[in-house]
Amino acid sequence: MAGLQELRADLQEIERLLEQARRERVKKALTLEKGRIQTEITDSEAAAPAAQNGVEEQESSPDDAKPSVKRRAPPPPGQATMHKTKITSYGWDQSDKFVKIYISLNGVQALPKDNIEVNFGEKMVDFLVRDLGGKNHNLLINTLLLPITSVSYKVKRDMVTLLLRKKETRTWECLTSVEKKSKDKKAPKLNSTGDPGDSIMTMMRQMYEDGDDEMKRTIAKAWTESRDKQQASMGGMGGSVDGITKPWVLQVFNDIDPEVNITQVDITGPIGEGHGISSDLVALVATGNKNGEVERYSVVVKLTNFRWMEVVEHMSVEDYLVFDVAEVKFYSVAVPDFLSLLVERLEGKSKDGDFDKLWCIDAVPVSKCYFTASDHTSNMSVRVLENLKSQGYSINPYPQPLGLEEMKLAVGALAQVHGLSHLLELRSGSPLSDRYDWIVDIYTCKQQWYYKYYQEGLKNLASAFPDHEQLLACLRKVDGVAMVREAAESPARVKVLCHADCWNNNIMFKYEDGKPVDVKLVDWQLVAYRPPTFDLVVLFMYQTWDIFQNHRDAILEHYYQELQKTLGENKAAGLQLYTLEQLEADFRADFPFAVYERILYEKGLIPRQKQDLLLIIQQLKEWGVI
Repeated sequence: MAGLQELRADLQEIERLLEQARRERVKKALTLEKGRIQTEITDSEAAAPAAQNGVEEQESSPDDAKPSVKRRAPPPPGQATMHKTKITSYGWDQSDKFVKIYISLNGVQALPKDNIEVNFGEKMVDFLVRDLGGKNHNLLINTLLLPITSVSYKVKRDMVTLLLRKKETRTWECLTSVEKKSKDKKAPKLNSTGDPGDSIMTMMRQMYEDGDDEMKRTIAKAWTESRDKQQASMGGMGGSVDGITKPWVLQVFNDIDPEVNITQVDITGPIGEGHGISSDLVALVATGNKNGEVERYSVVVKLTNFRWMEVVEHMSVEDYLVFDVAEVKFYSVAVPDFLSLLVERLEGKSKDGDFDKLWCIDAVPVSKCYFTASDHTSNMSVRVLENLKSQGYSINPYPQPLGLEEMKLAVGALAQVHGLSHLLELRSGSPLSDRYDWIVDIYTCKQQWYYKYYQEGLKNLASAFPDHEQLLACLRKVDGVAMVREAAESPARVKVLCHADCWNNNIMFKYEDGKPVDVKLVDWQLVAYRPPTFDLVVLFMYQTWDIFQNHRDAILEHYYQELQKTLGENKAAGLQLYTLEQLEADFRADFPFAVYERILYEKGLIPRQKQDLLLIIQQLKEWGVI
């Protein structure tokens, strides 16, 4: 092992290089090497007498490890009731024999050794630091990817390193089984022995993932130009705006309803409102007749495009595929499931079977979907949706916030989707994440990107509010990715089908005499399986301080009433046992996630929004959730 002075000199050099580095791959490599050097320094320091710097090392041998949890003596009574802060920000690395978890805790080296406790199971580690800064700090991971046989830890200045001894000498793809499941779901596995075109696409995707910025731009441009030539599995339209022709429209409507005779197609052209920024949107009107009656369909054709990938470095072709497939599946699988529940409910209440099934379609607060298709060879998808704009719906122009009545309509729509998805889960007896294997939470797949942009947002916020360093210090501890992961892993939290991107630009309202009377939620590409409050906090985060502070209770109560109305009077279970008080408590606890997401996109904030954000952050600190 290198001398301690040499290691410290190496660490200083790495830190200087990190400050100069600009490319993500270089930064990642330097950060990894920094962690390894820090571990070597810790090892060298640990070789000296423990009293030298207060370092403790506890390690059990693999022979002594047991499946049961290893425990220390209980803490003193006064400490047992101290507020516990969950550790959500940490790094990890691995060697042949160990997985190493790095946890930053200011002043931890000054604590007595009895203030630190480590418990473990075969796939679990529970780390607790008592009475540091007046709080207990806890890291609990109960879904480790592979078994471990022991856990030790090392303390240095402002940092603790956990050393998890692997049961088998294998490389871990990720730290937890939840992350592994998300990665496995993210991209469909192509058969390399099948269609040669699939093998080429696989190679191109790998080149994109491994390439530098110039390579990514080149491949993105090639995909954009080539999609006009694709003709597979898209109803003959080829995944191109130019492919939206009258013959294609006739074919689509023949699939929708063979009894409809389309006589006229008017393609009004591209639009930009209401169904997402990562797609091409083309409006058209198809007129025909059915059984002697005139039928008129005003629709929007939504197509994949790759332009976003040219300017957003974290986006890949596979991401587009995940997003588009999720929305296609939402409209073609989840919405019909919702409708079947509503029909069953009405059939159960109607003695003579006389009820309007069309009411069920309108009762789900989303666009009517007439046709969907996806082509995994060209990575293209098409959705033919009702043109809500032609039905009188509109989106508030940015940055206009929502008013009280608009907020009540929006949370009522979320309550319907949340409630129906929960009823589906109760009916099937299995989690929706198993039923809908196309759901992939982007937060578990793009951790590095989120961390980078969050840090940039914090720097900009610090420049805007230089007198609020204490608040910013609290924000540096917020980790939205960890919050999503923790919610996904927690069996105690009820989860539903969430929109996951429910902000003003994805909500369309219909007005009468200037008052909002109806609402539709659009752009379901990021659909996720989360606790319902994750949707609510994001929606509130984009509104004014007045809505947040003075109308929050009334809006949450309205959501709760609409949720219970959707769930109905069946045997109490799951969300039906969820009280308004629990909803409000979860709302407060989950709101740091919304702040995290807002800071990610800090560059788009106008001065008024920054001031509202500051007020909300101050409120969260008063609540004790940051």
